[in-house]
Amino acid sequence: MLTPLARAAVPVFVASTYLADLVLVPEERVEAALSALRSSGFAIA
Repeated sequence: MLTPLARAAVPVFVASTYLADLVLVPEERVEAALSALRSSGFAIA
């Protein structure tokens, strides 16, 4: 999941907990992140 974001130069903050893995992106880069993930085949709900 991080490779498309890295290719799109979207910075991330990753946090892992017992219940979830979180990938946070800056608010101003959300659209770029979603676009990068969609173009890599990820389904975004």
